[in-house]
Amino acid sequence: LNSDAKVKIEDDPYYFKKYVFSYTSASERLATSFLEHKKTECANEFSYVNEVLNYLMNAEEFGKYKDAKDELSTYSYFVELATKIPAFPLNIRNSEEIKSVSEFLSEQLDGKDVNTEHLDFLAFSDLDFNETSVESILAKYDEITTK
Repeated sequence: LNSDAKVKIEDDPYYFKKYVFSYTSASERLATSFLEHKKTECANEFSYVNEVLNYLMNAEEFGKYKDAKDELSTYSYFVELATKIPAFPLNIRNSEEIKSVSEFLSEQLDGKDVNTEHLDFLAFSDLDFNETSVESILAKYDEITTK
């Protein structure tokens, strides 16, 4: 009945990418076999949703996924499932330690040869990051780094 909403959806070129749960038959087979294995392990106390949540919240599995970024992995399938289906209850666990941005960045940059002064110049330049185009921002960064 609401034709405006339908037109908005049809006009959005990223609609499929943002909202539609897409997967390959190979990734579906991997996810299905993982869940079948878990179901036989857990016997009576099995829940599909809990198993998916536990798998997604497993830091070791996330580390493997982050390093490999394999589109045919079980983790990739479950991430897609949890993000594209809005009714999926993705619970966030509380962290014992919350790092500040500067702590996180210093950990990430530790041992790497990175000149953060260029980023500081860019961040405190006269650019309006909400309004300025990406090309303008990159041009300004190139200007700063070539000085």
